[in-house]
Amino acid sequence: MTKPATRLMLFLGSGISLPTGLPSTEEITRAALEEDWRSHSDGRFYRGPELNPALAEQNTVLRIQPFLMLLKQRADRYFQAKRLPVANYEDIYYLAKQLAEEAELSRLNPAIGPFFSDIKTQCESLCQPLPLTQEEFDFIRLSSEACTFIESVLQCVLWCKKEPKGLTLVVDLARNLAFQGLNIVTLNHDSLVEQVLEAAHVDFADGFLPPDGDLRFYDPSILDAPANTKLLKLHGSLSWRWVRVSEHGEFRDCYAKVAGGQPQFRKTASGIRIEHESPSELMVGTLNKLYDYHFGIISDLLVHFHRELAVTDTIIMSGYGWGDFAVNGWLKNWLLGSPNRRIVLLHQDPEGAVRDKAGSGIFPTEYHAWIKDKRLILIRKWLCDTSLREIEPFVSDHPA
Repeated sequence: MTKPATRLMLFLGSGISLPTGLPSTEEITRAALEEDWRSHSDGRFYRGPELNPALAEQNTVLRIQPFLMLLKQRADRYFQAKRLPVANYEDIYYLAKQLAEEAELSRLNPAIGPFFSDIKTQCESLCQPLPLTQEEFDFIRLSSEACTFIESVLQCVLWCKKEPKGLTLVVDLARNLAFQGLNIVTLNHDSLVEQVLEAAHVDFADGFLPPDGDLRFYDPSILDAPANTKLLKLHGSLSWRWVRVSEHGEFRDCYAKVAGGQPQFRKTASGIRIEHESPSELMVGTLNKLYDYHFGIISDLLVHFHRELAVTDTIIMSGYGWGDFAVNGWLKNWLLGSPNRRIVLLHQDPEGAVRDKAGSGIFPTEYHAWIKDKRLILIRKWLCDTSLREIEPFVSDHPA
């Protein structure tokens, strides 16, 4: 007789968003480096060229893109020497962030000294006052705005009003009664998973309260309560903001999820205006995430992730490219923590994914050993092509 199952975890990466038409990592990289963008007085960046000729030379993207291209060239040479794929926007972001931190002296890193000096010297022509206003534009500003620029690109290219496609299995798993609930963990910034669950009238807890006017305020205690389906977004979300609310003459700073309205005009149900709203709360980059995981709303969600991981025996995984060093370490420790634990991987070319991520904490020897020990179960299909029936044997018979 089959024992009652523990909670199941569905672990998702950016690959699951491709059937809907969202851009791939390579397409996002090209958009950031090659497309027309313009800087704005609000500190953000928007798609398209600067249409006002008088402000064309003030467009700091004309300096940021050559700077990012320089970083990509340096990273490409390093990766190609090790027979790895060329650098993408996350690799470039990591380099830019290290340079910004070194310039600001916000995080000391002796190893980056020679690289910093070399890049700064090559960027002297990009670090000149802006022509029209003679506003200072030094290396600190160049490197820090480069990070903000990549974040702005993500906010723009990933914002999607299309109907989600290929996510039927997500809904089927949330409705399945073969186990005691579903934890959906996603590294995606987009809201496709939320959209498909809401369209199917599947209730889920994501850490945000019901709508209060144009916002849903963050309350971590929501994730402490029992819920059949929970959603944890470990890399942030396009709809998350850091907001300042003025109540009775006092300011309250908190996280919130956008539920409606337009920036600068959002308000609560009682008519309280939002005094300040940050850009989307996103975590971008590569090895910098080892540090960034410990701050803000992400650190809260990480606590819940580890708690749920401890009571999970089976993870269904799809769309994840094994590119997050911290996540790889957590999954490896979890997998080896009990002989009953396993990952069911939905991927057309899992060997290629592991090979391309050498140095990310997952090695080919472990990959093959896990398959041999049946810790890693392969279904050579993408999530969009996989039915619940194909994975039911791995969902219904794992130990409690």
